[in-house]
Amino acid sequence: MKSINMKSINFNEVVSPIKFKIIEYLYDNQYATLATLIQHCRTSYVNIMKHIETLKKMNVLREHRINKIRVFSLNYDNSYTKIYLAFIFDLRRILNQETYFV
Repeated sequence: MKSINMKSINFNEVVSPIKFKIIEYLYDNQYATLATLIQHCRTSYVNIMKHIETLKKMNVLREHRINKIRVFSLNYDNSYTKIYLAFIFDLRRILNQETYFV
């Protein structure tokens, strides 16, 4: 596994709603094209590419090319992917609970 210099990764780059949408979508669907992610996240090409590049730098995403089409999938072997998914699962569990504490 490739080592990542955490000093080169800004906290705001790691934690963003769009990154969580990308990861959640890829978990639910296994893979997605760039156009699909743009549509799902309701953002622009430039904006989604910033997030994708950060996730690729962290080795969370894998990029495959089918002819000229870019296809993305999650790298389940990466520890950052596991942390993102654990957070998403915990958040889903909390939001789906019927009992709320006051």
